[in-house]
Amino acid sequence: MKNQDLRFKMCLTATDFLNGKVSKAKVSLIEQQGDYKKGSWGLANERLPKIYILKEGREILYVGITKMPLSSRFRYGLTASGKNGYHGYAWKALARKVQSGPIDLFVYVFNSEERTEAIEAEVVYLIRNKTGKWCRYQTEIHFHHDADREEKEIARRIYKQVSR
Repeated sequence: MKNQDLRFKMCLTATDFLNGKVSKAKVSLIEQQGDYKKGSWGLANERLPKIYILKEGREILYVGITKMPLSSRFRYGLTASGKNGYHGYAWKALARKVQSGPIDLFVYVFNSEERTEAIEAEVVYLIRNKTGKWCRYQTEIHFHHDADREEKEIARRIYKQVSR
């Protein structure tokens, strides 16, 4: 299973408040790190399976999975208001002071979605196992009891990279 690693710096800007809490936000700054065009989502916007991880300072905040373009997935999760039962990302609260500080975004793009969810589960498990706590904004976990050696190794490499 091959994957492509991408890294971004982003900020969130609150666009709506409800009862003093951020109800809607948007990505206000996105800067790709590495050999990619600055300001571009690059492969993160392809319709490929991907694991994405948010980190602020040394704290891993959230691990997610999607096959949607990441800009679309973020727009959906940051603007949901609960109207149809989905309140969106809990981490949109990071924009509580109108704009958040810089947030690291790690994206791992895979060529097959077949076992990406198992890798995501292993990454979340490693975070819990190594830190003793769940990610602050993790609201859902997909358990997989049959992750194979390769999937566990990919998860270990991802955890090692994001936990530095």
